[in-house]
Amino acid sequence: MNYNLAENKSDLGVALGESVLNAVFYKDLKGTYIYCNREFCNCLGLTSNQIIGKTDKDIYKHNKQSKIFEEKDEEVITYKSKRIYQTEIETQNQKRKHIEITKLQC
Repeated sequence: MNYNLAENKSDLGVALGESVLNAVFYKDLKGTYIYCNREFCNCLGLTSNQIIGKTDKDIYKHNKQSKIFEEKDEEVITYKSKRIYQTEIETQNQKRKHIEITKLQC
């Protein structure tokens, strides 16, 4: 099973000294979301029902973004090592967020 941990670090939140949002999600080896916490839902502007059972292609409007996430998932599975990277996502309400993601396989 592929477990993923995502930390959303809002530039504004960090600048203001606010606590960092810890959005957590798990995916299976096929890339399907099998769990997500409330912070992850809030980050994307979706409910857990709109996320669980879906893949990145289903969730992210831009195919480029879902490809990046899929490539990073594959790296974790292939090399069995933790991957940390920063990217920007566009949420369902068309807001852009800068995030740092840590992915690992357990």
